[in-house]
Amino acid sequence: MSERIEIGSVWTSVNGVHFQVISETHIEGNDWIYYRMIDKETEESKEFSCYKESFLSRFHQIPKD
Repeated sequence: MSERIEIGSVWTSVNGVHFQVISETHIEGNDWIYYRMIDKETEESKEFSCYKESFLSRFHQIPKD
């Protein structure tokens, strides 16, 4: 997949949860995205990773202001 995902970009899920991309890497033939949930109320930070294809199917990028 050739779409580039910018480090630091913010994405949203269908239920309105926001995530920020931490890094992108290529492991054993697969592109992986590492990202963290943004929770402004609790300031908790949960980190996740998944295949790039899965990330792009689950989330939509929030345009920069």
